[in-house]
Amino acid sequence: LSGGFPYGHLTSISGASATGKSLIAMHSLTTHLLLHCNSSAAWVDTLGTFSPSLLQQVVSSRTNNDSKTTSSILDRVQIMRVFDIHGLIEAVDELRTGHLDRERHQRVVNDSEDEASEEEELPPEPFNGTRAIVIDTISQPITSLMTAGPLQAQASMVGVARSLSDLARRYNICTLLLNTATYTHTQEDNLPSAFSAAASKPALGNVYAHCVDVNILL
Repeated sequence: LSGGFPYGHLTSISGASATGKSLIAMHSLTTHLLLHCNSSAAWVDTLGTFSPSLLQQVVSSRTNNDSKTTSSILDRVQIMRVFDIHGLIEAVDELRTGHLDRERHQRVVNDSEDEASEEEELPPEPFNGTRAIVIDTISQPITSLMTAGPLQAQASMVGVARSLSDLARRYNICTLLLNTATYTHTQEDNLPSAFSAAASKPALGNVYAHCVDVNILL
């Protein structure tokens, strides 16, 4: 897909159950960590279905079963279990705080280096923090709000999306939002896919579609 998912943007991957959304995200996360050894990744689990063993299998297959490299990659994955929209908001705030703390620490390090002798060896490349985020799924905490009313659910969804978008753009983070799909019977001039046989569309409606930068339907 043109070199991979973009950094600094929100990418939504929508599909019915067992269409491979999580597997695609795991491979993308692994690719990021293989290419960027000085950064980490976060997996926000809203369903309680995250499989550490599956991630280990994916990473092992990508590292040719190199146990040292596999362990190094897995150590840089932060798993965050959330149960509702409030937990999701707290998770995003925690990731933002992590970057702010890293920036403050780096400023202190830079000041110390300025005072050091120019003959000293160059310091190692600084840690860049979390640069890949997967939310699996974005739909669960939003749909659970529907009982309180669709307007409140939409407002919360837009608020979370704006916060994630700001975080992604400010720190150049590749952010994948995994979403479910619903089946629809649409008119021929309003098909969700260029393929006429497609009978599904991303869940959460048109408002969600405008909250993300890239929307992929499996």
